Parts: sequence; structure tokens; C-alpha cells
Amino acid sequence: MSTELTPDRSPVPGVALQEFWQKAMSAIKGRVGQPTMWRAMEQLQPLVFDEDTVVFGLGTSVAYHASQLTSMDRRNAIDTVLSEMAGHRITFRIIEGDSIEDWLAAKERDQVIQSREQARRETKDRDKVYEDAWEAVSEEVYRIYSRIPLKQLPQSKAAFFTQVLPVLKRARRRLLAGESADSEVNQRAFARLLDKVATLADLSAVWIACKVQEPD
Repeated sequence: MSTELTPDRSPVPGVALQEFWQKAMSAIKGRVGQPTMWRAMEQLQPLVFDEDTVVFGLGTSVAYHASQLTSMDRRNAIDTVLSEMAGHRITFRIIEGDSIEDWLAAKERDQVIQSREQARRETKDRDKVYEDAWEAVSEEVYRIYSRIPLKQLPQSKAAFFTQVLPVLKRARRRLLAGESADSEVNQRAFARLLDKVATLADLSAVWIACKVQEPD
């Protein structure tokens, strides 16, 4: 079967798409006794068969009919009949429009949405990696603090900061390098860590940040 998108393409070779849909509607009506569903199906205009999907168009004035066909049970009923008639698994999609061009425009919008969603997932995954890495540094800071005796004494706080400063510098070089330096999640995680150390060492977080940025 040709892959060119034309109104003649059908799930069944030699059977026009409009004819295929008329037969499918008759079969669906024989199985599902719901007149509201029948009336909605009768408003559908088969536009094209593309990648195992029968695409139907609905004009703006009758677009409300789509809600009668997209519930799980009704969608399954339509999918089942379409697949049985085609001899393999297919599904359907309803768009607002009346031409193949409208379908191509809908596919382009789908691609934009998918690309944005993929970028969002990648950002979320990357942020999770950053958060886990900073959490590991935070745990190392607390381990150092737990080993400091007489924590309330100023000299003990100084000893804690002396030991933790190299840890902060290594973390900054490793986690705030290159593109990761521009990540707001990364920068905020670093700021929270500085605040924690400042509280434990009884120092200013800004002063600690300056010390961390000083060359070794």
C-alpha cells in the first residue's frame, strides 16, 4: 500500500475509506444500541488512513459530537470493529477540520507538544540527578559535623568549617560546571547547602560562598 496520504487510502485495499466507514458504522450499530452514539458517528467525515489510524473530521458547529465517542467503552467498541474489518489492530482519531491538510496541521501540533513534553521530562530527570548529588554532599557535611566534639564551642565550629570547606569546593567544581551552572535547581540546591553549613558553623552564608569561590 502506498504511504502517500490521500483520501483513497483505506485499511482494506480496494475498499474506499468512505465505504469502509459506512460498513463499520453498520457493524457498530448492530453491537451498540445507543442512538446518541449513532448520531455522533454519522457526523464524522473520514479524512484519511494514516499509520494505523483512521482520521475523522468534525466541523466546528458539530464538534460537540466528539464527546459522545471518546469514552473508554465507546472508543473500544469502535476500535474493535475497525480492527476486525481491517484484519489488524487500528484505532481512530477525531480532529476539528475537514481536509487532509487539517490532519497534517494537527500532526505538527502533536509533534510540538511531544517535543515540549520530552524536553520537560529530560529537564525533570536532570534536575533529579542534581538534587540527588547535592543531597549526597549534604550527607557528607552532616557526617563531618557529627564527628566534631563540643559542637557549641567556637573553636569546634571553626574546626568543622575547616574540614567542610574542601568538600564544598569540590562539590561546586563538580556540580556547578558547564551547562549545569545555569540550572536554577542546581543553584538553589547549592544555596540551601551553604545555608545549612552557615547554621552549623554559626557563620554568614554569603561569607562562606565567598570562601568557596576563592581559588585553592
